[in-house]
Amino acid sequence: MPPYAILSHTWRPDEVTFADLGSSGLEWQQKEGYQKIRFCAEQAKRHGLHHFWVDTCCIDKSNAIELQTAINSMFWWYCDANRCYVYMADVSHASTSNEQETAPWWTSFQKSRWFTRDWTLQELIAPKVVEFHSKDGTFLGDKLSLEYTLRDITGIPAKALRSTPLSEFTVTERESWARNRRAKYEEDMAYSLLGVFNDETRRKGDFEKRFKKRLAKQRLCHDLDAKRLVQELDGLPLALATAGAYLTRVSMKLTDYLRHYGTSWERLHKSTPSLGSYKDRTLCSTWQISYQQIEKQFPLAARLLRFWAYFDNQDLWFELIKCKNDGGPTWLRQLGDELVFNEAIGTLHDYGFVESCAKSLSACESQGYSIHSCLHSWTKHALNEGQDASLDRLTLECVASCVMQQLIDGVPNKDDASQALRLKRRLLSHAKISFARNQDRIEDSDQPILHALGQLYTSHELLDDAENMYSLAVRGCERTYGPDHVNTFTFLARLGITFGLQCRMKEAEDTLLRALCGQEQLLDTKHPFLVGRFEEAKNIYLEIPEKPMRKPGPEHNTAMFAALDLRWLYHIQNQFRKAEAMFRLALGGFEAMLGPNHKQTLGLVSRLGHLCMEQDLADKAEPLLARALRGYEEMIEPTGFAQSREALAAVADMGMLRLSQGQRREARGYLRRAHDSYMTLLGPDHARTRQTQTVLRELEWLSVFD
Repeated sequence: MPPYAILSHTWRPDEVTFADLGSSGLEWQQKEGYQKIRFCAEQAKRHGLHHFWVDTCCIDKSNAIELQTAINSMFWWYCDANRCYVYMADVSHASTSNEQETAPWWTSFQKSRWFTRDWTLQELIAPKVVEFHSKDGTFLGDKLSLEYTLRDITGIPAKALRSTPLSEFTVTERESWARNRRAKYEEDMAYSLLGVFNDETRRKGDFEKRFKKRLAKQRLCHDLDAKRLVQELDGLPLALATAGAYLTRVSMKLTDYLRHYGTSWERLHKSTPSLGSYKDRTLCSTWQISYQQIEKQFPLAARLLRFWAYFDNQDLWFELIKCKNDGGPTWLRQLGDELVFNEAIGTLHDYGFVESCAKSLSACESQGYSIHSCLHSWTKHALNEGQDASLDRLTLECVASCVMQQLIDGVPNKDDASQALRLKRRLLSHAKISFARNQDRIEDSDQPILHALGQLYTSHELLDDAENMYSLAVRGCERTYGPDHVNTFTFLARLGITFGLQCRMKEAEDTLLRALCGQEQLLDTKHPFLVGRFEEAKNIYLEIPEKPMRKPGPEHNTAMFAALDLRWLYHIQNQFRKAEAMFRLALGGFEAMLGPNHKQTLGLVSRLGHLCMEQDLADKAEPLLARALRGYEEMIEPTGFAQSREALAAVADMGMLRLSQGQRREARGYLRRAHDSYMTLLGPDHARTRQTQTVLRELEWLSVFD
């Protein structure tokens, strides 16, 4: 079989069929489905592959024998392909003018129909290389770079996504991967899972061979005790792997290991009679032997394994543990030393308990580690008898501390922003598990934890979860500090913006106004916001646009951001005058706190100028953009200017303003400067680069008539 590529997609009504390819005409090239075939051909050519396979047109469905053969072989066709291209017809890479922390395609990718179909499960698991592309052919990532995301969307562990033999996963685990998928016909669900559940047939004996190979190194492959041990472990891959790892690390005769195994089995039978499955007893017995040895050799490694029961089994890393070592128990502070943590992980790895996750995309990100879900279940029910509330709480604090540390560090550039987003994806599953175990014990003083989780959920557009966090925080603040405290208003603002993201505009406006009114009441008891008269307040701020806020302080800070939140809410509803009023209110606060030429102040000036341009208010926009440009040029070196998105946005906006004023030559100069810097900073495919390039082309065409 020559090397080939294969296509994964969801079927649409207008697909190219096997019969179409055999017809004399070329009308089938006008079908919508032909675009997928062209896409697959182009990608295969790009990777030097001369053959590709598409299920819509490569199976003669009128031939019952061929169709049945294809169904039975589908898993292996995908498994043996050099590359699998996923064509996501409902995901667009097109960006918007607003810069988001997440990629513009992110939301539609998470909600794609591709993740809900029956056949695409094996098409995700089987191939070694799976690439995801939007409907316009843009590469979005592959199984490696999107591993955390795919794991969270599908519930499939990272180990399975890395083409680990499926025989290492229980039938129950594999059934859970298909639980939320849908099929057009009921029998299709069974057909689509043939390869997923029959994988061990092709790999039969693989683990026994590996186990015997390991014993061969110790010249025990013909030992009767070795054969007996394989029989005792019933050929179970996890049990064989654990026993093999133990025998590699510990100098022990097989007869002694069999004796330990029998003792462990009997002890387990007495202590856990509810563990009825022979397979479960076999696994737990081997794990218990290895765990007792780890306790003797390196107690901190055993302690880490016990603590792991309170996290997700996928992707535990050093910084997640380190974040909460100040004031924690002694053993956790010791694990907060990276050398000690790595030694503990190394010990667990040597005994077959831990595996490395995919390599990090950034040198700044720490390596992650995972344990098998069956082993994780054993750590919860055998190593931790009953639920330890203190460890539950400690886990939640570790997750929240990791999020809060990221909020403190900030994201100064594009690479850091991408890294921050990946970190949030890594944290999400741990956050959900730890909060679920602690939700009945949340206290009024837990606002920092709720704030961190609210931020995390908002960044993943899990808005119901974010709303729950901020609502709990508001109630806690009201009970602790009262309804008119700055902390209460801070969380009200967060809750209001969450309502806005949920398109609950009336609740959003009411909540944000309550937050802003409260802040203004703290600053000035005579201010019209005191009585909630928004229109009167708006007129005051429009009449005195440069009115500064009063003495900077914590109330001051929250009022500024409440105003910015209201500005966003009004902007997306095209209520530009209200948005402008809130912009000016926030700008006054930034000027008072940070100064008129601070980078953040200049960013607001530039955005306010852009807002005025949207309203065709060139006379208001021009002085604002000119002020922003002057400030950036004074505050930033030329090389830094070309690396600042905010500064380049002001340059591009000034170019568009000059174009609207008919000053083409000046417009061309500004836009060329912005375009060239965007090319270097963001690349040719970024929306901002393409937008400036399009306008420059139009200007070149118009210059013919100058």
